[in-house]
Amino acid sequence: MARPISLLLLTLSLVLVALGCKAPFQLLSTNTQPEKPTLARNSSNTPGIPSDVAATTTPASIQWPDGGCPQYADWMVVAYDDPTLDTLTDLYLLNPTDGNMNILGAPQPFRQSEPAWSPERCRVAFSGTTQDGNNDIYVISADGTQLTRLTSDPAKDMFPDWTPDGNQIVFTSFRWQDTRNLFVMNADGSDVRQLTFNGPEFSQWPQVSPLGGLVVYTQNAIGNPNPGGRLFLVGTEGIGNKQLTPEAANLGELDAAWSSDGQTIFFLSNRSSKIEIWSIGVTGSDLKQITNLPAHITPSHCLRVSPDGKRIAFYGVGKGVEQNGQQIFVLNVDGTGLHEINESPGNEDWFDW
Repeated sequence: MARPISLLLLTLSLVLVALGCKAPFQLLSTNTQPEKPTLARNSSNTPGIPSDVAATTTPASIQWPDGGCPQYADWMVVAYDDPTLDTLTDLYLLNPTDGNMNILGAPQPFRQSEPAWSPERCRVAFSGTTQDGNNDIYVISADGTQLTRLTSDPAKDMFPDWTPDGNQIVFTSFRWQDTRNLFVMNADGSDVRQLTFNGPEFSQWPQVSPLGGLVVYTQNAIGNPNPGGRLFLVGTEGIGNKQLTPEAANLGELDAAWSSDGQTIFFLSNRSSKIEIWSIGVTGSDLKQITNLPAHITPSHCLRVSPDGKRIAFYGVGKGVEQNGQQIFVLNVDGTGLHEINESPGNEDWFDW
């Protein structure tokens, strides 16, 4: 009976098409989008990386506590260059309440920067710079153990951020056309996929929504004299690519951060001819300036929202720049209560909260 029924349905479909009606079923191609470039992977160790942190694809050997690591709930992880140590920039845990800092693990023979807390606060992803200037993505446990290298591509991989389920990491890479675009991979470094194909533009500083599904990033046109670009949104599956902030002549945006409810995006911008903190709704509405910072304080990068959603932090320069370099500043989300966390010598730059 199966063949007569199939023939009947096919005949009915052809009749409906002839009458101008939609067929009750149709065959769809499984390749409905243009083919994307094949991503070449290099499994060899990059020069300058110790063999004990070689790329691995065995994350199952890493056991994380159930329920996360609440002891790190409000701590920042900071890339800090301690002038008292003869080392490169290392990662530190910073208590924003009292300014105390502790190095995360042992000092490494390669520069560590651009850290990102995992959602359960037990892991930190970061970018490590090798002796030959290349960058790869690593992950380390919050107690400073189990340093694992996730990428080993000859192109630079930078600025990681986690999806809220902790299963994937979005990052910036030069793997396509030797320009910055966004990629996503599993948290063990497998299944690398490209999210943006912006050609001559820089696509950088991705931040994943706490609700999942969306990534905000900054897109800068090569050769454009703007100190910043425009904010764009793209899906974590690479679907859609929408400009969020409007054009602003020769002014523009730096990096951005999500509110804890995923409805607002805070960002650094010089739209008022001075770098300030702005905000915009995820739908592109309600663009407004949040701060009027003192003239002696200039934000550089790395806007981050506290875990409780009530405070914002950035790194930049203040009065003590000659002695202390770049420092981290914190304020309330309404723009009040600006203060510097500490006044330690040496540069504090990329961090996560």
